[in-house]
Order: sequence, then C-alpha cells, then structure tokens
Amino acid sequence: MKKVTDERIIFENLKHIKTAFLVQTLGIIAILVIDGIQNGYQHAHNNPLWMLVLITTIVLSYSRLRTAVEMEKPRRKSRSSSYVNASIAPLAAGLAVFSLALFARSSMMNAFILGVVLFTAYLIPALLITYYRKKNQDEDDM
Repeated sequence: MKKVTDERIIFENLKHIKTAFLVQTLGIIAILVIDGIQNGYQHAHNNPLWMLVLITTIVLSYSRLRTAVEMEKPRRKSRSSSYVNASIAPLAAGLAVFSLALFARSSMMNAFILGVVLFTAYLIPALLITYYRKKNQDEDDM
C-alpha cells in the first residue's frame, strides 16, 4: 500500500477519525444513560463502558495538554510557578483528607485514598505542563 504524503488528504483523514471518535463516544454515553435510567445509576456505574469513557476522557485531555502548552504565548522565565504547583497539590489533598475525615465521618482509609487520588490528579498535569514548557523553551533557545 502506498503511503499518503499529501497534507490535505492526511488532514481530511484526521477529520474523519475525529468524527468517528465523537460518534463512538456519544454512543457509549447514550448506552450508559439508557442503562442508568432503566437499571439505576449504580448498575450503569458498574458497567465496563463507564471505565472506557473515563479512560478515553483522560487520554484525550492529556493529548490536548501538549497542544495547549505549545499554543500559549511565551512567558517570562519563572521557576516559582513550578514550586507553587508542587506545593498546592499536597495542600489540596491534605485539606480534602482532613475535611472528609472530620466532616463526612468517613473512614481514614477512604479519606487517604481520596487524598492520594487528588494529589496524583493535580500533580501529574502540573508536572507535564512544566515539562512541556521547559522543552519548548529549550527548543526556542536553540
């Protein structure tokens, strides 16, 4: 099979893939909504399609993160934003653990798990953004 090198055709194929992805995701969400209406939220939440939608959303968000960083306007060089991001993550996780354990009367294990998830969910994108910005800066300096 011959490799396509025309940029217009490649761009058109990417648009078709994007449309198919959108239709597929909307179909999965529709199935989950119908399942939730008929059998209740808990049944829909236990469906493996729920995990597929979550993973798809996370992958799409991380894929768009690099593009967003590359498209932002160059800023002045600042190391303090990295340190602020690194210090906010444990503070937010600690606050969530404290408030859940104290006010919701939940077990410490549940509170700890929530804290770890929040810490990870905040820190990974912050580190990726910092990495992409540094990489873009290094490429601009060359």
